[in-house]
Amino acid sequence: MKEAIKTMKAGKLEVYVFETREEMARAAYRRYVDRAGRYMAEKGMVRAIFAAAHSQDEFLADLAADKVLDFSRIEAFHMDEYFGLAAVSGNLSANLLGLGNAATPLGIRAARRMALGSQGTADNELCRLVVLNTASVQLLPTTVAAVRAGCGSAAPFDILPAVWVSSVLSVTAGLLTARLLERVVR
Repeated sequence: MKEAIKTMKAGKLEVYVFETREEMARAAYRRYVDRAGRYMAEKGMVRAIFAAAHSQDEFLADLAADKVLDFSRIEAFHMDEYFGLAAVSGNLSANLLGLGNAATPLGIRAARRMALGSQGTADNELCRLVVLNTASVQLLPTTVAAVRAGCGSAAPFDILPAVWVSSVLSVTAGLLTARLLERVVR
């Protein structure tokens, strides 16, 4: 195993410099396997985010060929290739702005994209998206404010504190329930 030719720290971040990309990838792979294995032994499950870039090719190839890790206990997210991200961010933005009619089709599109390859069973992320849509998290309830203004309200946005409190409570209750069911059902 090749050692790093240079090491440094930037705050809590440890930086290792290697002679070649292949040496860097091999070291990163070994470090990931070691840490994931320890975390898996302690917690039973590992969640990981992997990036897709040519600089990651060797690391991902080593990981794909691994015979040690129990991949059924790793929940992985490949962030650069998550093609549902635009629909999810559009859906959440529309919800935050209180645009229910715009949020619904975006939420359906996001859910369909997230469900691709799920073989008929919703994964935890899809369930959380449904919870967030059902709870209707709103920072600025524009639709309700427009209706109130249309009905002659002098202060159509005076409902903001109530909307914020109900949004926080409904999201908290929904996410806690989803988390509990995730542990019980799966």
